Amino acid sequence: MGSALFLVVMLGAAGITMLRMVVAASFLPVQDFGTYATIAATGAFLSSILSFGTIEGTIKNFPRMVGAGQGGELLRESHHIMRRLLLRAAAVGIPVYAAGLLLDLDWLRLSGLGFFFALSTAYTLVLASMQRASGSSATLAAGTLLRSGSVFVAVAAAAYFGDLTILLITEIATTILACLLSEWLYFRRGRAPAPSRSPAPPVSGATGDGVRLFVTYSLISAPFYLDRLFVTSTMGREEGARYAILALFLTGASLIVNTLAQRSGPEAIRLVQRDGDHHAAARLIATWVGISIMIWLAAIGTVAAIIASGVLPESLERYAIAPHLLVPLAVAGVLLNNGLVEFLLLALDRERQMLRAAICFATAVIVAAFAVAVFRWSLMEFMWALAACRAIYLGLLVVALPTGGDAATKAETGSRA
Repeated sequence: MGSALFLVVMLGAAGITMLRMVVAASFLPVQDFGTYATIAATGAFLSSILSFGTIEGTIKNFPRMVGAGQGGELLRESHHIMRRLLLRAAAVGIPVYAAGLLLDLDWLRLSGLGFFFALSTAYTLVLASMQRASGSSATLAAGTLLRSGSVFVAVAAAAYFGDLTILLITEIATTILACLLSEWLYFRRGRAPAPSRSPAPPVSGATGDGVRLFVTYSLISAPFYLDRLFVTSTMGREEGARYAILALFLTGASLIVNTLAQRSGPEAIRLVQRDGDHHAAARLIATWVGISIMIWLAAIGTVAAIIASGVLPESLERYAIAPHLLVPLAVAGVLLNNGLVEFLLLALDRERQMLRAAICFATAVIVAAFAVAVFRWSLMEFMWALAACRAIYLGLLVVALPTGGDAATKAETGSRA
């Protein structure tokens, strides 16, 4: 019952996040929504650039800190990380935004806001790492619901007025405030250890692993976040807005995978670290992959039925979404379960293999993008090309999983970390 309640709350929070984008699409003009979706996705991608491996390192480092009895240091370490990211975001974002105001260039001003959007996204990622590592399902679910719900209310209110700049500023500010409140409520900020001049010592190997993960996640997330910018640039703003709606469904698949990964990923890491049980971790991840696929296919099937029945609101019908466009999205959503497989590779210290797979994936995406631009492929062909690239990446991750004696060796290594 506890696991079922956790899933209901977390998937509900993911649904609220999806609904937030639907509300923005309903109230904003079509082209403005395309711009908003592009800035939001690009800002999310920039959060990884700002961190340069720091946030990626917390994915494995924080659960291992808890396992090593350093759980009391999580809050101080997260503050150290966020101070660094704030300085980086301000150093670039403020001058860019000011230049946009002085030169009266909307695109430059919005680019400046993108860096602060990246900062707010980074804060949610750090907080999520803390909540995953703490091992408290109730804290993780309640904190996620608090942030998604408060941001939804604020964004819905701002979108009603139809001003893109106000909408972006509102989302950034509300996200940061919600993270601060979540931190105070669920990590007892007032009782945290006093800050010191140096961060908590990371688990051995965390720094190098974080940089490798930064490169890996940058390569695999670039198409996910920059695809809207590419479509808008090569196919026009109207087609870019249509794809922004389609990509919203793929974002839903990502939210489902990430939601399940919140529960299973850290547990897989702890299984290998504590028990050296590679097979138990693999069975755990395989179970959650199956659950993820069932939830996703049910969700996308429901969306296709709604579109085919013609009961979409007029505000969404203007994007001209046909049911057949959802087919490549359904396939791509299944392939996004690479996020769960990645946790298994992290547990076994296989960051190098992940990096090689990511390089192959990025190369395939570049080739596909070149073909789309040169041969003027349609939106449907573009989506199938991306799905093929994701299939290549997932296949390489599965091949990178250790077997037999190699698995035992890796598991033993992980248990000693």
